[in-house]
Amino acid sequence: SNVRVFEFNNDFKLVKQREFPVNGMSFFHDFVITKNYYIFNQAPIDFDPIPFLLGLKGPAQCISYNSNQSAKIYLVPRDGISPVITIPIEPHFNFHFANAYENENNEIIIDVIWSDKMELGDTSNSKKPLWEDIDYSIVPLFKLMRYTLQSNDNNKTWNYKREQLTNYVNDFASVNPDYVGQKHRYIYSQASPDFYTSCPLKGLLKVDIETRTDQTWFGEIYEFLGEPVFIKKNNQGQADEDDGYIISILLNTKDMISEFVIFDAKDITKGPISRSKLPVTIPFGLHGSYAPGLTFDPNELLSRWKANIAIESKSWNQMSGGFSGLGLSNGLF
Repeated sequence: SNVRVFEFNNDFKLVKQREFPVNGMSFFHDFVITKNYYIFNQAPIDFDPIPFLLGLKGPAQCISYNSNQSAKIYLVPRDGISPVITIPIEPHFNFHFANAYENENNEIIIDVIWSDKMELGDTSNSKKPLWEDIDYSIVPLFKLMRYTLQSNDNNKTWNYKREQLTNYVNDFASVNPDYVGQKHRYIYSQASPDFYTSCPLKGLLKVDIETRTDQTWFGEIYEFLGEPVFIKKNNQGQADEDDGYIISILLNTKDMISEFVIFDAKDITKGPISRSKLPVTIPFGLHGSYAPGLTFDPNELLSRWKANIAIESKSWNQMSGGFSGLGLSNGLF
């Protein structure tokens, strides 16, 4: 496989790009950056495309985890010239990272959501919906780990150590965006209330790496929190790293309602400081994001809403197999 990385500036102008080869399947869901590197983590997986090409399996069913092989960390220099560094490490699997940075000792620190195996699941033979069929006894435990990489001979050989940062099962970790690629103290993530058993992630976790302490918030048994996103306060001058808010979507499966919730990032144990019921129910999903300054004029929102209602009332968004299988309505011709 070949992987190509594009780097853009604040005006979304392409400033750098780099392509590098990867042996085997490049199952990269996420990556992190530091001052000098793009960092990728390759799990030891095999891919057999034949059943997919024959229409016998979906692509995910053709992926298998090989615990007899090493995982690999790729350090891809951002200068576009220096050779890519490949570091074999113990077999594991990850979807997401929290952050990475280079410290004053020339070490590379990588905080990653880590599991000792991969299980994508296979419900192809089931007639039940996923949430009724899933077997959590085979779902891997995902833990927040820190890798510390160090080279003492000009990048010829590398040593590493791994340490667990919290006992909570968690995923979808992030930091204050101002600290991406830099040394950070706090990590926020979705969490499970159980240390040792896989179950749906439903609460909020804040990890203090300096003190190695946790803050948590778990709602009612029927409430499930989506991916947490950090928003800094608009303070003048120097602000603390956790001086901000955590926003997310909270799904109430008892009443089937969704709420937009806001937490004080300094103390999430207080629970949401604001809860706003949404006009529609948003299913329990995956990722969240926040774009600062992206707002609409109220009149523009009203205009768009009226246009959407008009389109729905005309059934323009309905499709059928009317014209050469393109799904255009027979009434148009």
